[in-house]
Amino acid sequence: MKKSDTLAVLAGLVITGVGWRFGGPQWGIPLAVAAAISFLLVHTFWKDKIPLSTSPSQTMPDCFKKQSIENVGNPIQNANPIAKIEQHFHVSPPEPRITRAAIPTPPRYPNVVFCGVREIVAHMNEASEEPLGVFEYSGGEIKALVASFRNDALAGRDVEPLYGLRAQVIYRDKQDSEITSLSGLHWLGEASDTVDLVPSGQIHSLVVLVSGNKLLFAPWKKHTRGNWMGSGLDNVSFHFKQLPSTALARLLRENGSLLYEVEIAIKWDILGA
Repeated sequence: MKKSDTLAVLAGLVITGVGWRFGGPQWGIPLAVAAAISFLLVHTFWKDKIPLSTSPSQTMPDCFKKQSIENVGNPIQNANPIAKIEQHFHVSPPEPRITRAAIPTPPRYPNVVFCGVREIVAHMNEASEEPLGVFEYSGGEIKALVASFRNDALAGRDVEPLYGLRAQVIYRDKQDSEITSLSGLHWLGEASDTVDLVPSGQIHSLVVLVSGNKLLFAPWKKHTRGNWMGSGLDNVSFHFKQLPSTALARLLRENGSLLYEVEIAIKWDILGA
Protein backbone atom coordinates (compact mmCIF):
# COMPACT_ATOMS: atom_id res chain seq x y z
CA MET A 1 0.00 0.00 0.00
CA LYS A 2 1.30 3.40 -0.98
CA LYS A 3 1.66 6.25 1.46
CA SER A 4 -1.18 8.12 -0.13
CA ASP A 5 -3.54 5.15 0.35
CA THR A 6 -2.53 4.80 4.02
CA LEU A 7 -3.32 8.48 4.66
CA ALA A 8 -6.74 8.10 3.03
CA VAL A 9 -7.61 5.09 5.25
CA LEU A 10 -6.53 6.89 8.44
CA ALA A 11 -8.55 9.96 7.50
CA GLY A 12 -11.65 7.75 7.02
CA LEU A 13 -11.14 6.09 10.41
CA VAL A 14 -10.74 9.44 12.18
CA ILE A 15 -13.93 10.78 10.60
CA THR A 16 -15.81 7.59 11.54
CA GLY A 17 -14.50 7.68 15.17
CA VAL A 18 -15.47 11.32 15.64
CA GLY A 19 -18.96 10.67 14.30
CA TRP A 20 -19.39 7.56 16.57
CA ARG A 21 -18.19 9.46 19.65
CA PHE A 22 -20.52 12.39 19.32
CA GLY A 23 -23.45 10.97 17.35
CA GLY A 24 -23.51 7.32 18.26
CA PRO A 25 -24.18 4.54 15.79
CA GLN A 26 -26.65 6.65 13.79
CA TRP A 27 -23.80 8.99 12.75
CA GLY A 28 -20.82 6.67 12.91
CA ILE A 29 -22.08 4.02 10.53
CA PRO A 30 -23.12 6.46 7.71
CA LEU A 31 -19.81 8.30 8.01
CA ALA A 32 -17.84 5.02 7.81
CA VAL A 33 -19.77 4.01 4.67
CA ALA A 34 -19.21 7.47 3.07
CA ALA A 35 -15.46 7.31 3.85
CA ALA A 36 -15.17 3.86 2.29
CA ILE A 37 -17.04 4.92 -0.87
CA SER A 38 -14.88 8.06 -1.22
CA PHE A 39 -11.71 5.98 -0.87
CA LEU A 40 -12.88 3.54 -3.55
CA LEU A 41 -13.80 6.34 -5.95
CA VAL A 42 -10.46 8.13 -5.56
CA HIS A 43 -8.46 4.90 -5.73
CA THR A 44 -10.37 3.56 -8.76
CA PHE A 45 -11.00 6.57 -11.06
CA TRP A 46 -8.85 9.60 -10.20
CA LYS A 47 -5.66 7.60 -9.72
CA ASP A 48 -5.70 6.54 -13.44
CA LYS A 49 -6.74 9.94 -14.80
CA ILE A 50 -4.51 12.39 -12.94
CA PRO A 51 -0.86 11.55 -12.16
CA LEU A 52 0.18 12.23 -8.56
CA SER A 53 3.63 13.39 -9.72
CA THR A 54 4.36 16.13 -12.29
CA SER A 55 7.93 15.15 -12.96
CA PRO A 56 9.14 15.52 -16.61
CA SER A 57 9.64 11.75 -16.93
CA GLN A 58 5.88 11.12 -16.40
CA THR A 59 4.34 14.06 -18.36
CA MET A 60 6.64 14.23 -21.40
CA PRO A 61 5.69 12.14 -24.47
CA ASP A 62 7.93 9.15 -25.15
CA CYS A 63 9.15 10.56 -28.52
CA PHE A 64 10.82 13.45 -26.64
CA LYS A 65 12.19 11.63 -23.59
CA LYS A 66 15.36 10.32 -25.21
CA GLN A 67 16.16 13.60 -26.88
CA SER A 68 15.65 15.59 -23.66
CA ILE A 69 18.06 13.32 -21.77
CA GLU A 70 20.70 13.68 -24.52
CA ASN A 71 20.44 17.49 -24.48
CA VAL A 72 20.85 17.91 -20.73
CA GLY A 73 24.55 18.68 -21.04
CA ASN A 74 24.04 21.23 -23.85
CA PRO A 75 22.32 24.33 -22.45
CA ILE A 76 22.84 26.30 -25.70
CA GLN A 77 21.03 23.71 -27.78
CA ASN A 78 18.26 23.43 -25.17
CA ALA A 79 17.70 27.19 -25.38
CA ASN A 80 17.11 27.05 -29.15
CA PRO A 81 13.59 25.72 -29.92
CA ILE A 82 14.33 25.61 -33.67
CA ALA A 83 17.19 23.15 -33.06
CA LYS A 84 14.80 20.83 -31.20
CA ILE A 85 12.29 20.96 -34.03
CA GLU A 86 14.89 20.19 -36.69
CA GLN A 87 16.07 17.16 -34.67
CA HIS A 88 12.61 15.56 -34.71
CA PHE A 89 11.42 16.64 -38.18
CA HIS A 90 13.38 16.29 -41.40
CA VAL A 91 13.58 19.70 -43.12
CA SER A 92 14.18 19.28 -46.85
CA PRO A 93 16.03 22.04 -48.72
CA PRO A 94 13.95 23.91 -51.32
CA GLU A 95 14.07 22.41 -54.77
CA PRO A 96 15.86 24.54 -57.35
CA ARG A 97 13.57 26.40 -59.72
CA ILE A 98 13.83 25.32 -63.31
CA THR A 99 13.49 28.29 -65.65
CA ARG A 100 13.03 27.98 -69.36
CA ALA A 101 15.19 30.05 -71.63
CA ALA A 102 13.33 33.00 -73.11
CA ILE A 103 12.35 32.44 -76.71
CA PRO A 104 13.83 35.30 -78.74
CA THR A 105 11.36 37.35 -80.72
CA PRO A 106 12.11 37.06 -84.43
CA PRO A 107 13.01 40.38 -86.05
CA ARG A 108 10.38 42.14 -88.12
CA TYR A 109 11.01 43.33 -91.64
CA PRO A 110 8.84 45.38 -93.99
CA ASN A 111 7.56 43.93 -97.25
CA VAL A 112 7.46 46.89 -99.62
CA VAL A 113 5.94 46.09 -103.01
CA PHE A 114 6.17 48.29 -106.10
CA CYS A 115 2.71 48.43 -107.69
CA GLY A 116 3.75 50.07 -110.98
CA VAL A 117 3.33 53.46 -112.62
CA ARG A 118 0.27 55.14 -114.07
CA GLU A 119 -0.75 58.43 -115.65
CA ILE A 120 -3.50 60.48 -113.97
CA VAL A 121 -5.25 63.79 -114.37
CA ALA A 122 -4.67 65.94 -111.31
CA HIS A 123 -4.77 69.36 -109.73
CA MET A 124 -1.90 70.99 -107.87
CA ASN A 125 -2.70 73.61 -105.26
CA GLU A 126 -1.00 76.95 -105.56
CA ALA A 127 1.18 78.40 -102.83
CA SER A 128 -1.78 80.34 -101.42
CA GLU A 129 -4.03 77.26 -101.24
CA GLU A 130 -4.31 74.78 -98.36
CA PRO A 131 -3.34 72.04 -98.16
CA LEU A 132 -0.30 72.18 -100.38
CA GLY A 133 -0.01 69.16 -102.65
CA VAL A 134 -1.05 67.28 -105.76
CA PHE A 135 -4.50 65.68 -105.81
CA GLU A 136 -6.11 63.37 -108.35
CA TYR A 137 -8.95 65.22 -110.04
CA SER A 138 -10.70 64.36 -113.30
CA GLY A 139 -11.18 68.04 -114.14
CA GLY A 140 -7.62 68.98 -113.28
CA GLU A 141 -5.27 71.05 -115.38
CA ILE A 142 -2.20 68.80 -115.24
CA LYS A 143 -1.14 65.23 -116.01
CA ALA A 144 1.03 63.40 -113.54
CA LEU A 145 3.13 60.25 -113.65
CA VAL A 146 2.87 58.46 -110.28
CA ALA A 147 4.63 55.39 -108.85
CA SER A 148 2.66 53.37 -106.29
CA PHE A 149 3.87 51.37 -103.28
CA ARG A 150 2.34 49.33 -100.48
CA ASN A 151 3.54 47.27 -97.50
CA ASP A 152 2.12 43.76 -98.01
CA ALA A 153 1.24 41.39 -95.19
CA LEU A 154 2.77 37.89 -95.22
CA ALA A 155 1.33 34.62 -93.94
CA GLY A 156 2.99 33.45 -90.74
CA ARG A 157 5.23 36.51 -90.38
CA ASP A 158 4.97 39.77 -88.47
CA VAL A 159 5.54 42.57 -90.98
CA GLU A 160 7.09 45.80 -89.74
CA PRO A 161 4.95 48.92 -90.20
CA LEU A 162 6.72 51.93 -91.71
CA TYR A 163 6.17 55.45 -90.46
CA GLY A 164 7.37 58.81 -91.75
CA LEU A 165 8.70 57.62 -95.13
CA ARG A 166 10.17 60.27 -97.42
CA ALA A 167 10.98 59.95 -101.09
CA GLN A 168 14.03 60.87 -103.15
CA VAL A 169 14.15 60.65 -106.96
CA ILE A 170 17.28 60.74 -109.13
CA TYR A 171 16.57 61.75 -112.75
CA ARG A 172 18.87 60.68 -115.62
CA ASP A 173 18.95 61.42 -119.35
CA LYS A 174 19.45 59.11 -122.32
CA GLN A 175 23.21 59.06 -121.75
CA ASP A 176 22.60 57.89 -118.16
CA SER A 177 23.91 61.20 -116.86
CA GLU A 178 22.27 62.58 -113.74
CA ILE A 179 20.02 65.55 -114.39
CA THR A 180 19.06 66.27 -110.80
CA SER A 181 18.24 64.66 -107.48
CA LEU A 182 15.19 65.82 -105.57
CA SER A 183 14.16 64.97 -102.02
CA GLY A 184 10.76 65.54 -100.43
CA LEU A 185 8.67 64.83 -103.50
CA HIS A 186 4.89 64.98 -103.30
CA TRP A 187 2.80 62.02 -102.30
CA LEU A 188 -0.52 62.02 -104.15
CA GLY A 189 -3.28 63.46 -101.98
CA GLU A 190 -0.97 64.21 -99.04
CA ALA A 191 -0.23 67.64 -97.61
CA SER A 192 2.96 66.39 -95.94
CA ASP A 193 6.13 65.09 -97.59
CA THR A 194 5.96 61.83 -95.58
CA VAL A 195 3.61 58.83 -95.53
CA ASP A 196 3.05 55.71 -93.42
CA LEU A 197 3.02 52.24 -94.96
CA VAL A 198 1.30 49.84 -92.59
CA PRO A 199 0.86 46.13 -93.42
CA SER A 200 -2.06 45.64 -95.83
CA GLY A 201 -2.79 49.36 -95.63
CA GLN A 202 -3.60 51.70 -98.47
CA ILE A 203 -1.41 52.19 -101.51
CA HIS A 204 0.54 55.45 -101.59
CA SER A 205 1.54 57.02 -104.89
CA LEU A 206 4.62 59.16 -105.44
CA VAL A 207 4.35 62.03 -107.92
CA VAL A 208 7.39 61.51 -110.17
CA LEU A 209 6.75 63.90 -113.05
CA VAL A 210 4.11 66.49 -114.03
CA SER A 211 3.14 67.95 -117.44
CA GLY A 212 0.93 71.02 -117.88
CA ASN A 213 0.80 74.30 -119.78
CA LYS A 214 3.60 73.03 -122.05
CA LEU A 215 5.83 72.65 -119.01
CA LEU A 216 7.56 69.55 -117.71
CA PHE A 217 8.48 69.64 -114.04
CA ALA A 218 8.78 67.72 -110.77
CA PRO A 219 7.06 69.30 -107.74
CA TRP A 220 8.63 68.86 -104.31
CA LYS A 221 8.25 70.30 -100.84
CA LYS A 222 10.83 72.60 -99.35
CA HIS A 223 11.13 72.93 -95.57
CA THR A 224 11.16 76.54 -94.38
CA ARG A 225 11.89 78.12 -91.03
CA GLY A 226 8.22 79.05 -90.77
CA ASN A 227 7.17 81.15 -87.78
CA TRP A 228 6.90 80.88 -84.02
CA MET A 229 4.58 77.90 -84.46
CA GLY A 230 7.25 75.80 -86.17
CA SER A 231 8.73 75.02 -89.56
CA GLY A 232 6.63 75.05 -92.72
CA LEU A 233 6.51 73.53 -96.20
CA ASP A 234 6.58 75.36 -99.50
CA ASN A 235 5.64 73.97 -102.90
CA VAL A 236 8.56 74.34 -105.30
CA SER A 237 9.27 72.72 -108.67
CA PHE A 238 12.22 71.72 -110.82
CA HIS A 239 11.64 72.36 -114.52
CA PHE A 240 13.15 70.05 -117.12
CA LYS A 241 14.40 71.21 -120.49
CA GLN A 242 13.99 67.71 -121.88
CA LEU A 243 12.14 64.58 -120.82
CA PRO A 244 14.23 62.41 -118.46
CA SER A 245 14.94 58.87 -119.60
CA THR A 246 14.79 57.23 -116.17
CA ALA A 247 13.83 58.10 -112.61
CA LEU A 248 15.30 56.18 -109.65
CA ALA A 249 12.67 56.36 -106.88
CA ARG A 250 14.06 55.72 -103.39
CA LEU A 251 12.14 55.36 -100.16
CA LEU A 252 13.92 56.62 -97.03
CA ARG A 253 13.20 55.90 -93.40
CA GLU A 254 12.78 58.63 -90.81
CA ASN A 255 16.49 58.41 -89.96
CA GLY A 256 17.42 58.88 -93.63
CA SER A 257 18.52 55.29 -94.30
CA LEU A 258 17.60 53.72 -97.62
CA LEU A 259 14.68 51.30 -97.41
CA TYR A 260 13.69 50.56 -101.02
CA GLU A 261 14.46 51.75 -104.52
CA VAL A 262 13.15 51.08 -108.00
CA GLU A 263 14.12 52.48 -111.41
CA ILE A 264 11.30 53.77 -113.59
CA ALA A 265 11.67 54.06 -117.36
CA ILE A 266 10.02 57.23 -118.69
CA LYS A 267 8.77 56.97 -122.28
CA TRP A 268 8.02 59.87 -124.56
CA ASP A 269 4.39 58.94 -125.05
CA ILE A 270 3.52 58.69 -121.35
CA LEU A 271 2.76 62.38 -120.92
CA GLY A 272 1.99 63.12 -124.55
CA ALA A 273 5.41 64.65 -125.06
